[in-house]
Amino acid sequence: GDECDAEFKALAGQPPHLIADEDLAVSAVDDTFATVKGQRAGVEAAVNKDKEDRAAFDEKLAEFNKERERLLLWCRQEKSNLDGTVDVDAVQEFCATLLDHSPAMEGNLAVLLEMAEPLLPSPVVQAALLEANEVWLNLHIAAYERLRKTLLEVHERAKLED
Repeated sequence: GDECDAEFKALAGQPPHLIADEDLAVSAVDDTFATVKGQRAGVEAAVNKDKEDRAAFDEKLAEFNKERERLLLWCRQEKSNLDGTVDVDAVQEFCATLLDHSPAMEGNLAVLLEMAEPLLPSPVVQAALLEANEVWLNLHIAAYERLRKTLLEVHERAKLED
């Protein structure tokens, strides 16, 4: 700003070498300076808007990642609990509890998807959503397979006892 003004004043005070009419030379320099100054203001505004947009994106991304990590941690803890469960009744109880908690956790997953929407098509966000969905789905598949296996074993033992 100030540097441009000083250079303009110095340039305006110089005698024109190529243009015979001094008023025309100053007018041309004045017009050019006004154009450049206007463009600079536009560029500064665009840069500032970009910085603000980036800061808002980063804030939303941090919130999204915080919620995603909570969901992933819960799913992984539940999977670990399932893996450590050996008793037939405990497996059935685990699956019943998982079923009871599923609506709330599905709600959390829906919130996560809503949080991600304004961040897309970011490849980082897409990968994070994919991971969250895979971990969520794999927990339910593992629980189903574990319950199925447990019930088949109980059924086989019941046949042998008859």
